[in-house]
Amino acid sequence: MQAHYYEVDFLLPDLTPPYTVRVVGRMIAGSCRLQAFNVRLASGDDVATLPRRAAVAAHHVAKLCNELNINLP
Repeated sequence: MQAHYYEVDFLLPDLTPPYTVRVVGRMIAGSCRLQAFNVRLASGDDVATLPRRAAVAAHHVAKLCNELNINLP
């Protein structure tokens, strides 16, 4: 996935790998790109709750795929 952030109102913070960041945005239809609205360094709580957030997201994706008859590999 690629995240696209446009520095219109706020500058992107200085980030150097291997930082973990939290990005809020929306998926661009028909691509693997995320239009990022907010990018910041991830806090300890963000990192700690990541497995739970990933599990919830995977559940919803599986539910949508089931409803739309899409087979995942």
